[in-house]
Formats: sequence, C-alpha cells, structure tokens
Amino acid sequence: MRFGNKRVVLCELLPGVDWRTASVEVRVEWAAGSCPSVLCFPDMLPSLLNESFHVRRWPQPTLRCTADLPAVAYVRSPAAENSAFRQLTPYRGDVAGGVQARPSVEIELGTGLSYLGESQQTSVVALLAGLTDFLASELRYDLNSRILALAVKKSRAYPRVWGPCLAEPPATYGETGGRVEHLRLAQDLAGLWWGAGVRLVGNDATHLLMAICVSLGIRWTANVDAARGARCFDGYVRLSRDPQRSVADRLWSRWVVALHEGFVHCESVMNALCSLTAEHYGYYVPADKIRASLSRAGASLD
Repeated sequence: MRFGNKRVVLCELLPGVDWRTASVEVRVEWAAGSCPSVLCFPDMLPSLLNESFHVRRWPQPTLRCTADLPAVAYVRSPAAENSAFRQLTPYRGDVAGGVQARPSVEIELGTGLSYLGESQQTSVVALLAGLTDFLASELRYDLNSRILALAVKKSRAYPRVWGPCLAEPPATYGETGGRVEHLRLAQDLAGLWWGAGVRLVGNDATHLLMAICVSLGIRWTANVDAARGARCFDGYVRLSRDPQRSVADRLWSRWVVALHEGFVHCESVMNALCSLTAEHYGYYVPADKIRASLSRAGASLD
C-alpha cells in the first residue's frame, strides 16, 4: 500500500498470535535499477497511523539480520555489541568506508558524500560524531549504532525518517560551501533516541516526538553558536504564535518552546527526559504518559 509518498508493507497476525511472541521473516532482493536505495525496518507506522491506545506500553520488535550487508545502518541498545537491533536500514549505493567515531558509534558516508576529498570527509564525520556524543551525554544514554549519512535531494527513494540513516540535502552538511544546518542534523539524529528508540503512540504522538527532537536540536545549535541557537528558538516562538499556521504546527512549536525553556531554566525537565529515555527505550509508549511526566517536571505542555 502507499502511505503518503512511501510504499509500505503491512503484516497482519494470524488469529491467536501476539506480537510479543510472533516472528516475521522478510527477504529482500535488490532488483537492477530499482528504487528505493534505502529501506527502513521497522518504519514509523505505529506513531503515524494509530491514535487510540489504552495500554501502558509494550516492547518494540527486535530484529536479526542473517545476510552479509556491510553497508547497513542500525541502532542497538544498550551500547553492547551483541544487543538486539532496534532499527535496520539496508542500503545499496556508494560508500566511503566506515569510520569509528567513538567506541560504540560508526559513521558511514554514502551517496553524495562518498566522493568528497579526505579532509571534507573527515570534517563531516567529526561533525556527526560530535553531535552524537553530545546527544548521548545530554540524554545520559549510550547507543551502539552505525549511522549512514547521505547527501541527496528530496525524493521517494530517500524518505526522511527518524533513525540511523540521514538523507539530507547536500547543503545541510555544509558541503556546498554554506553554513552547516546544525538544527536539522541534530533533530534528525535525536531520533536515534526518541523515534527509533522510544516510540510514541496515541494522540499527538508525532507532534511530541518532533518537539522533543527539535528542542534537543536547538540545544545542540546553541552549544555550537549561542547567538544562532537563540535565533532558532525565537523562530519557534514566532511560529507558535502565528495565526496563519495550522493548529497542529502551533501546538508542537509551543511544545518546542516549553521544552527548551525547561531545559534552560529547570534542571528537572532534562532529568525527567533522561529518566524517560532510560526507562522506555525499546518500547512503544503512549504519548500522553510522556507528556504528563514532562509536565510534572516543569515543562508547560498543555
């Protein structure tokens, strides 16, 4: 079936079978000249399709890869070499060769970045490594991951999703001579924790995920350049008050503002987010539960 601009495979369980005990085998063979060049397992459908859940939480499926796929992105948790995969992204395309960015993180440069000279590749890897290290430190939660970075134009072949595959326009990495788009990179990599890691479901799940990831992105941007971070924050303040924007846009922008202010002025908000990350990583969790916890910590998520 199609979901927006994506092609999606839906699996239906047999009667009497529960997701907690079910096992699904998927075999993928790349056809010559086929699209897409990246595939995400699993995708974000629970957060996008389901709006009414009445369970406390339930575990995400864990994944095994039996094929030899050297150019595959993944995220595991905890930061152990043999822990279960939480997301896998097989990839078919050019690669520059993986670089160990920190003990449990490897970065692979693919399409649009693999042809760069050594100094430019080193610069991109250092950027992504520093960003990943910052987020792990802020959230106090280490991951074992292999990040695949692609510099591509927007297309159906390269969907933008939370997880270990970055598919961004070339300018995002500063490759075309402009400024690195720190906010965009950071909010996407934050999805390794809140998106591929903690998966929210229920009312406003996608909006809350976006608010958490963007607020972490602003925090990283301010760490790199305080004035630029302040401008990013002011932009979301204006967006949250813009009557020309949709109700949904104003809502999640208002949550971005509330979370960022909580991070800056109320240590308990960041402490709460760190605790929630550790408690719920690897689970589907109702968004209302997370919102209530952050609100009690001092963030105004009304």
